[in-house]
Order: sequence, then C-alpha cells, then structure tokens
Amino acid sequence: TGIKRSLSYIRKWLDDNGFSGAKMWEDMRQAIVKTLLAAAPSQVHAYRLCVPESRDTCGFSCFTVLGFDVMLDQQANPSIIEVNELPSFDADSPLDHEVKFGVLRESFLMVSPTVQELRQLKELGSHITPGQKSSTDPKYIKQRQELFDLRIAQEKEHMKLCKLAFPVEVDGEEG
Repeated sequence: TGIKRSLSYIRKWLDDNGFSGAKMWEDMRQAIVKTLLAAAPSQVHAYRLCVPESRDTCGFSCFTVLGFDVMLDQQANPSIIEVNELPSFDADSPLDHEVKFGVLRESFLMVSPTVQELRQLKELGSHITPGQKSSTDPKYIKQRQELFDLRIAQEKEHMKLCKLAFPVEVDGEEG
C-alpha cells in the first residue's frame, strides 16, 4: 500500500511544483477513454448476451463502476497500471470513505430511473410482443428517443463528482 492522496491534492502539488495538473488530468482522461473504447466491443457483446434486444431498455439495463489505477512518472505523465472491474469499496481511511462512498452515491443517483422513465418503459413494453426484437411503429421510436433523452438528463443532473469523459464536451456541447 502507498500513501493515498486526493486528486485535488495531487493536481495542486503538480501546479505548485512546476507541472501542470490540468495537463496531467487531460492526459489521464485521454488514456482512460482509449482504454474504455478498446474494451467497448467486448462489453457490448456481454451486454447483448445478457440482455436480449426484446428486453432492452434503450441500453440502460446495467452499469459498471471501474477502478483505474494510475501512476505518474517523473514528468507527471500518467500511465494506467490496471483497470479493476470489481474495485474494492473498503474504506480504510477518511479519504477512502469520502471518495468511494461519493462515487457509489453518485452512481446510484445517476442510474436510478425517474417516475417519468418508468412510465415510458411500461408504455414501450406494450408496443413489443414477447419474442419480437423491436418495433417499427413511429410512436415506439419516438418514445424510445424520449426515454433516451430522459436518461441522459437524469445522468447529467446527478453528475457532481464524476466527469463526462466521452464524448468530450466542447463549449458546453457534446462533440
């Protein structure tokens, strides 16, 4: 075990010692996005095996909290050491408790469906008969898009500690 420091502490230390905390953060974000993109095909495949299209809820049936272990070299360049699919949520220190339980709380708030989403899901389910893969009904397609928009709004509303890594936001717009 090493010495645990908050990300804000590390960024401030870097800025105070001739490095750029913002550059390190951006480099780390890019490395994480590239790692996620590399893993995406196998994650999508696993999702599709577990959740057939006829039971899909616009791709929001599950989520994963990943733990990225990152190390900085002498020039403050980040390298991903490992990605944990099942990160430990043991809290050995006040910092652990603050970070880990903050991530869990925010994750559950982001993924919790709203009453409006639950109504939309129920309505969508009435358009597909058991065994049917999807519906070409324009009303179904419109409701599915509305459900997608509701889900994105819910996630953005509760995103406080977490940062959107991909797609990248440019001047408040996703790009």
